[in-house]
Amino acid sequence: MELKNKQLDNINKIGIIMFGLLGDVLVRTPVIRALRELYPSAEIIAILDYSMRDILKNNEYVQKVILFDRNNKNQIKKNISKIKGTLSIRNEKFDLLVDLYNGGSTPFIVTLKL
Repeated sequence: MELKNKQLDNINKIGIIMFGLLGDVLVRTPVIRALRELYPSAEIIAILDYSMRDILKNNEYVQKVILFDRNNKNQIKKNISKIKGTLSIRNEKFDLLVDLYNGGSTPFIVTLKL
C-alpha cells in the first residue's frame, strides 16, 4: 500500500476521458474539481468529443482539451480522428488517465496509453 501512495504522490499530468453528450459531460465535471483538490499542481487535460469542445473551455481546472471527432459520418475520417486522438493521448505521457466514459474504444485507448 505504501508503494501505491508514493506513486500517487508523483502525479503531475492527469487525463480525463469524458466522451458523451452534454449532460454526460456536465455530470462528470465535479471529478475535475476533485482531482484538482487532490493534485493541486498537476496539469489536467480533458478528452472530449469534438461537439463538446466549448463546454470546458472556461473551466479553471482544465489546462488543455484533446478532441475526438467520433460522430463523423465518413468512416475513414472517423477512424483517422480516433487514431490521431489516441496518439495525442499517448504522446501526453499521463501519470494518471481516468476513463469516465468506459465504453466503445476507451478501454483500448487507456491500454495504449501505457
